[in-house]
Amino acid sequence: MMNSEFEVKEHSGINPEKESAKIVAQHQSAYAFMRPFVEGRLALEIGHGDGYGSAYLSEVAREMSAVDLFEENVVRASQKYPRKNLRFFQMNATNLTFPDNAFDVVNSFQVIEHIPEAQLPQYIN
Repeated sequence: MMNSEFEVKEHSGINPEKESAKIVAQHQSAYAFMRPFVEGRLALEIGHGDGYGSAYLSEVAREMSAVDLFEENVVRASQKYPRKNLRFFQMNATNLTFPDNAFDVVNSFQVIEHIPEAQLPQYIN
């Protein structure tokens, strides 16, 4: 059962170098589906974890921004996936500070189950 705070782990998200090929393929399939939607666009990922999905999408996006609750994920992803059109930010998914209409497309995979129920409307918004 989840309380009113986020469930905080030392590291959130999967590490594709350490996870089973089946789990990685399941996670990557969502990004493969999303790829045509971000092509040539300003895109945002909410909950980037390791950053592998954002990096993959940045190959076709005009600009790719990605946010994660955990600063250590931001640091790790920034070092692991340095790209000119890819930026990682530490930010709470229920309190984004980007201006309205800053992105053409937004994706968020494997995140909703970590959002406290009372904060789901802000997350969806």
